[in-house]
Amino acid sequence: MKTFKEPVAGIQLDLKFLMYNKTFLNDLLSWLPAHGINTILIEYEDKFPYRKYPFLRSKDAFTPAELKAFLDKARANNLRIIPLVQSLSHMEFALEHPELLHLAEAPDIPTQICPSNPESVSFVIDLMQEVLEYHREDEFFHCGGDETWFLGTCGKCAAWKEAKSLVGMWAEHEKKILDFIVSQNKTPIIWDDIFWKDFDSIAKVDIPKETVLMCWNYNITSLQEKGKDAEDLEFGGAAHALQQVETYHKAGFKTIACPCCNWGQLFPRHGSSLANTQAWAQKVAASNMLGLINSSWACFHVPLQTQLLYFRATAAVVEVPSIKLDAAWIRNWFENEFGAAVTGLDQAFETIGALWEIPMPEYGRSFSPLGYGMMNMVLHYPGRQPERRRRGAYPNDWSSIDFFAIYQKGIAEIKKGNLQDVYARLDVILKDYPEAVAVFKELADKAQKNRDIAEMYHVLSAYKYLSAKVFSFILRGDYDKVALLSELEAQKELLSGQLAKCYEKEGAARMLRAWWEPLYNAVHSHIQACHG
Repeated sequence: MKTFKEPVAGIQLDLKFLMYNKTFLNDLLSWLPAHGINTILIEYEDKFPYRKYPFLRSKDAFTPAELKAFLDKARANNLRIIPLVQSLSHMEFALEHPELLHLAEAPDIPTQICPSNPESVSFVIDLMQEVLEYHREDEFFHCGGDETWFLGTCGKCAAWKEAKSLVGMWAEHEKKILDFIVSQNKTPIIWDDIFWKDFDSIAKVDIPKETVLMCWNYNITSLQEKGKDAEDLEFGGAAHALQQVETYHKAGFKTIACPCCNWGQLFPRHGSSLANTQAWAQKVAASNMLGLINSSWACFHVPLQTQLLYFRATAAVVEVPSIKLDAAWIRNWFENEFGAAVTGLDQAFETIGALWEIPMPEYGRSFSPLGYGMMNMVLHYPGRQPERRRRGAYPNDWSSIDFFAIYQKGIAEIKKGNLQDVYARLDVILKDYPEAVAVFKELADKAQKNRDIAEMYHVLSAYKYLSAKVFSFILRGDYDKVALLSELEAQKELLSGQLAKCYEKEGAARMLRAWWEPLYNAVHSHIQACHG
C-alpha cells in the first residue's frame, strides 16, 4: 500500500439517489489534489457494478470499466480512496427490492437490515467482497453503521437489545463486519453516533482496536459554542464541544473528523459550512486526530460544482487551522479559479445559500419552499416523518413521487400558519436575491477560466430567485402570471442544460421533475383556478 500525506484532508462522494456527471467526476480527480485534497470517501450504494445482485445497479451506475478507470486515475493523482458499504442502516437501496426485503428489520423498515437474521451479515459481506475487488491496494474501508434508529424493533432484536443494551447489540453486530474487514488487511472506519448518548460506552464494547471512529457534527461552528442543548444530538450535540474525541482516544481508538460542507439545496449554507469545517479542523489539530473528511450528501441536492470553494477550504483549514476564511480569502479563490475579479461573491453565496425551512410541527419536519428539499418528503409519505425515517429519504422508484402534490401540500400547510412571518422573510429574499444573481452573472460574463461552472452558478441562482417569485405569486398573486410562465418556460431549457452537467441522465431528469415541474404546474394551476 502507498504511504499518503497526513493528515487526511478529504471529501465525500455520496452516490445515493443521484449519480454525478461522470465526465465531471473524472475531471475532479485532477482538480482535487491541485487544491490540497488528498482523500476521497466513496459511498457507492446502487452505483457500484454488482454481479451477485445485479438488480441493485442503478441505470446510472459505474460499469466495471468505468469504475476501474476512475479509481486508476484517482490513484495516479495520489488520492487516497476509501470505499464505504453500509453494514446496518441506510440500506433501502437494497432492501426495497423484493428479493431482499426478508433481510429487513421489519417489512415496513427497509432502511435497516435485521441483525438477528443470520443472512444479514452474509449479505453485507457479499457486497463488501465485491467492492474489495476494486480496492485491494487501499488502506481503509468504511463500514457505515450510523443512524440505526430502528435497532431492536423485531422480536428477536428486542430481546437481544434488552439483554445487551442498544450499544452492546450494535457492537456485537458490527464486530462481525469489522473483524471481516481487518481479516482483509484493511483498517475499518465506522460512524460514531451510536455513542453520542454515552461517550464512555465506547470503553465497554468489544470491537477491533484497529477501528477508526468517524466523528460527525454538522451543527458546531466554534469549539467554544455553548448555546445548544447538550441533548441536541442529531447533529452531534454542540454543547459537548466535541469532547467525545478524547474519550475515544482514551479507549484506544483513532478518529477522523467529519463536518458537512453542503447542508442546503443547490448551494451550500455558506458561512455555517465554512465555520463548521474550520471548527473541526481546529479540533483535529488540537486532539491529534487522523484528519478530516468533509461530508457531501447527495440528498441535499447540492451539485458538486457549487461546492468547489468548500473543497478548497477543507484543504486550507487542515493545513492551517487558524486561517481566516474571510471575504478576501474567498475573493482570491474566485480570482484564481475563474480568472475574474468580481466583488460581492462572499455575500452572494451567503444570500443564495441560506436555507429557508418553514416549520410544520404536525409533520415532524420543515418545508423548503425555494428549491425542493429532501425533508419535503414528509409530505409524500402518509405517515409523515416517522414513515420517512422507516422507509428512507426516497423510494427507489422516483416515478411514484408526485412533486407537484408535495409542493401543493406544503403551500396548504404554510397557509395554516403565521403568514405575516412568511411574508416578512419572503420580502427580504425578493429584495436581496436580484443582487446576488447579478453578481453571479457578472462572474459568468467575466470568467476567463471554468466559464461553464460560473454560468452554472448564475443559472442555479436565477432558478432559486424564480422559485421565490413563484412562491410569492401563489401566496399573494403579486407577479404577472403570463410573464412568470414565460420565464419558467425559458428557465426549463437553461436548468436542463445545467443539470446535465451536474448529474447523469436519470439523476438530471429526477431533479428537473423535483425543481422545475412543481413551479410550472403550480402557476398554471393557480391561473386555471382563478379563471374558474
